[in-house]
Amino acid sequence: MFLFENIETIKPELLNYLSAVYIITSPQNHLEYFEREFNQPNFKDYHLFFLNEVSDDIIRKFADFDKHDVVQSIQ
Repeated sequence: MFLFENIETIKPELLNYLSAVYIITSPQNHLEYFEREFNQPNFKDYHLFFLNEVSDDIIRKFADFDKHDVVQSIQ
């Protein structure tokens, strides 16, 4: 079963029994969201898929945001 939601309209809800899969087209537009999300994770773990080329700086920012070690994969 899959639940699809837009990153800009998702409601904060603790779903720590589910894994989240994010398909990301422009990460720089949503950095604030990911910082909040990884600071207080709503899901058990996260799998990130970038559709465009991503700079090392953006990857480092995502790594810095992941203080709870919830990001399991980045593609």
